[in-house]
Amino acid sequence: MSYLNIPRSVLEIKKIKTMARMDIRYNHDFRKSYCKGVDFSKSESNKILKDTENLTLREVFDDRIKGSTYYQGNKEKGISRHKVAKNAVLGIDVICGFSKEAMPLVNIDEWCKNTLEWAKNNFCENNNDNIAYAVLHLEDESTPHIHIVIIPLDRNGRLNANKYIGGKGTFSKLQTSYHKETLEKYGVERGVKGSRASQETLRRFGAVLNKAIGIEIPKEIKAKSIEEIIEYAEESLQDKELQLIAMKNKHKEEMNIKNTEIYNMRRKLYGIEKANEMIDEEIDKLNETREYKINYPVELAESGSLLIKAMENAREDGDPDYDKVITFLERNYIKKIEKENTKKDKISINEKKKRLSEIVNFIIDEDSLKKKKRQKQEKSL
Repeated sequence: MSYLNIPRSVLEIKKIKTMARMDIRYNHDFRKSYCKGVDFSKSESNKILKDTENLTLREVFDDRIKGSTYYQGNKEKGISRHKVAKNAVLGIDVICGFSKEAMPLVNIDEWCKNTLEWAKNNFCENNNDNIAYAVLHLEDESTPHIHIVIIPLDRNGRLNANKYIGGKGTFSKLQTSYHKETLEKYGVERGVKGSRASQETLRRFGAVLNKAIGIEIPKEIKAKSIEEIIEYAEESLQDKELQLIAMKNKHKEEMNIKNTEIYNMRRKLYGIEKANEMIDEEIDKLNETREYKINYPVELAESGSLLIKAMENAREDGDPDYDKVITFLERNYIKKIEKENTKKDKISINEKKKRLSEIVNFIIDEDSLKKKKRQKQEKSL
């Protein structure tokens, strides 16, 4: 079996320094958002080993801080309140796994149980339950592993990541103890002890990474290890991602405000247009009324005068029946028109038409009576 195909234990430890990275960690571990390199069709095989009881990692952290005597204080014991330091490590992401070559050798349920027990022994002091949650990613990524997120409180309830992962050789000791307590009995070998890249390799790696992703790696980080360089690059990328998300949300919010303003302006313009249409209609009505008041009575009066003149001419011709027409016009039309012209009130157009119609019908009826009389006279002759 070649060196690369040997089944080995894998242990990674990453610091969580901001609330934003807590959110990213939680969303990745519980598959709440898109995760690069994850096959979501196989995520059903994942298993929650310790749940957050429907809380986010941020909310779990807040609960632990609220329950800490160091941060909340205790007057009876003379303990003052303290604030969380700005540079404090808020959480530790402990990634426990093994290479895919070890998959046929490992009893998964037993390994999960022993790994949780190992985490309690190494990251929980004075019976404090510092484990926020633990999640097994079995098949949806390249290798099986468990994410165990720690809120690193010491026996005094103070955030103290250095106690658990600080100090020379601490990581190597953790790697050894993890291997012995969880995977050694399956025939899985420990990760290569003390494997470090040369300083020249580290500098070259940092330069290549800088060129590839456009992030300047500080000299002090380049001098440490590949793991430190990668961690710094990941954090920088996450910061850039958060900045882009913030800019996108800000732009979206500004666009929503502009769209709302445009919508309101269109509504106002529509209201103004409707108001103008109503005003134009009222002006047209007023003009019609004015024209009617000025012209219509005159037209009716002139029409009545012509009718009267025609009737008088007929009477001069010796037709006695037209006396009735003259009398009707004088009583029902001319006198009323003269009287109404003195009023300021509007006279109904329909009423005018009705009266004019009465006059015309009366004349037509009179003409028809005359024709009948003539026809009778002609027959009698």
